[in-house]
Amino acid sequence: MRRVVGGVPILNSRLALDLDGDGQIAALELSWPAIEPKVLEEARHLQKLAKAEFKAPERKGARIESVEVGILHSPGASFVEDQVAAIRVIYAPDDSKLGMKPVAYLDMNGRPVAIPRQMIGKTEAPTRGRHVPDEKK
Repeated sequence: MRRVVGGVPILNSRLALDLDGDGQIAALELSWPAIEPKVLEEARHLQKLAKAEFKAPERKGARIESVEVGILHSPGASFVEDQVAAIRVIYAPDDSKLGMKPVAYLDMNGRPVAIPRQMIGKTEAPTRGRHVPDEKK
């Protein structure tokens, strides 16, 4: 299922259903947050700029398969809700034996965007080294 809000794809919203033998829902996973108006507006602006000016960076061993502006958000099982507008570039490998397609999430200048977090990182102060007793032989 593909999610679009105000003409902007929400790239990692997700609905996964498992049905039992009777066609009833056996399991459901949903990651479908409300999209912040500020981020939606940034994505619309990025769509206009990207259509007129953006050139996806080349990647050795691959060709550009698709370029799309959308919104990324934190996964459903997160302690924070980050959202960011980004240009998603999907590359197709030149070698048909390779199955994974490289994907890049970029800003207008072709630089990687910060992927939304799952939790707030806490920086810990360095600890003192452990005391090592002198070994006497």
